[in-house]
Amino acid sequence: LVHWSQHSKNYWIKWGAASDMLLLEHSDPNSADANTTLTDLCSCLWSANTPLCASPTYYLEVSKIPSCLTYAGYNVGAFRALANLKDGFFKCTNAAFCGWLSTMTNPCTTTKAAVSTGSTAAVTGKTTKAAVSTGSTGFLRVVVDNDESITGAVTAYTTSTTVGYATCDDAESITNSSAGKEAFKAAFEASLAGVKVTDTVLTKMGCDTTRRLSDNTRILQTTKPQVKGKFDYTSPKEAVPKQNTFASQLTTQLQAKNLPYQGMTVKTFAAAVKMTTAPTPAPTPAPTPMVDAAVAAPATFFFVVILSVSISTYLM
Repeated sequence: LVHWSQHSKNYWIKWGAASDMLLLEHSDPNSADANTTLTDLCSCLWSANTPLCASPTYYLEVSKIPSCLTYAGYNVGAFRALANLKDGFFKCTNAAFCGWLSTMTNPCTTTKAAVSTGSTAAVTGKTTKAAVSTGSTGFLRVVVDNDESITGAVTAYTTSTTVGYATCDDAESITNSSAGKEAFKAAFEASLAGVKVTDTVLTKMGCDTTRRLSDNTRILQTTKPQVKGKFDYTSPKEAVPKQNTFASQLTTQLQAKNLPYQGMTVKTFAAAVKMTTAPTPAPTPAPTPMVDAAVAAPATFFFVVILSVSISTYLM
């Protein structure tokens, strides 16, 4: 079912007998070395071009694996016990067990149902109560095993974060390439359930040198190179990615595109701000030409005079 071994760096490695999952146990989701080691190890065990090695890398928290899933016929509880699963960097192509990782949406909780006030609606693997109008169709908001899911209409939001780099060259290689923008966008979407990024703006910061006077001496002063990422996105709920989740996803994306990722630090995202769109003003109607009214009255009067003359002539 699952094989495991200890890496020369003392990491514990576990992989599925069906070559559909690979786990490198590590307690720090921001560890770039552990993330890189997992990718290198996968290429060593199989090949970089195999579906498993080419798949995204996730940081798996085993306590958050949805309880209704199964692996090789074993439920989550039994599989965790048999494989002695622990948190770590994770690759997986087993759709039945790992499909939820791409959206971070709990498949055991999301549902759409027609229920009445105070009734109990069946949800896959769980039951929950919903308060909606009698006979109406409503979207349920449920919380199960500390995993929250919402279905329904999406709203536009914007947020931002900054990523620190070791050098300005590293920061410039991110902001000056379309691949850098794509990596940030993909990492954002993979870090938050149900979101769609509509615009990504990357700005290099901290690379402009300034001089100041101190004790009659001119001193060169610089700030740490950073890349600010601003994201406009749609989401079914007001939320931003978790710092460690985004850091892990960004490392994976940058590494895949051969862009700098080692030594980078990700700051906490700013609170989501709901975006508003100004209504389009109604077009101004074209003015009615005044000459039409001025011509209409004399024309009508002339017609009445001619008609009157014609009638009088006929009667005579």
